[in-house]
Amino acid sequence: MQGWTDSHPALLSYVCTMWREVNLSKQLAVSAKLVTANISTREAVFESMEGLMSKVAVVYWSQSGNTQAMAEAVAEGAGTEAIEVSSFSAADVANYDAFAFGCPAMGAEELESDEFEPVWDECVPELKGKTVALFGSYGWGDGEWMETWKSEAEDAGIEVVSTVICNDAPDDDALSQLKDLGEELAQ
Repeated sequence: MQGWTDSHPALLSYVCTMWREVNLSKQLAVSAKLVTANISTREAVFESMEGLMSKVAVVYWSQSGNTQAMAEAVAEGAGTEAIEVSSFSAADVANYDAFAFGCPAMGAEELESDEFEPVWDECVPELKGKTVALFGSYGWGDGEWMETWKSEAEDAGIEVVSTVICNDAPDDDALSQLKDLGEELAQ
């Protein structure tokens, strides 16, 4: 192993960076792969770690772009792409380990009812036992729609691990929190 680290310092640095991204049991699995395989490129290391990180779906609806910006921050943290709600359905749930759903407050502090809510309602039975985070922006009120959404999701048997809201456009603190959320979901 000493020779491998001497001849591949950049690769070793990349492995150490990825190492911090996985929990202990996953670290042991990666260690076994690295020791038993002849891995000499960054791509090979990434491929050996594939399947060890959770596959995260970041699904959102946005009217003004604020919730889209939030979704993109979560997706960046999770190492994935944000998915517009019109491109997602309950049939897609089985393809993911964790989820972040985003919708802004609409009307009297409620979910958007024409596009987002029908897809959310269709997904709810499939999300039981899955890790789910909720996020969105609002322009008035105090964020009551998020508390209602979270409560209804938990009543349906969904494990809501986090919620993030922001008033209007997300600021740097909110974007940082959202990226961290994405990283947590990917663990």
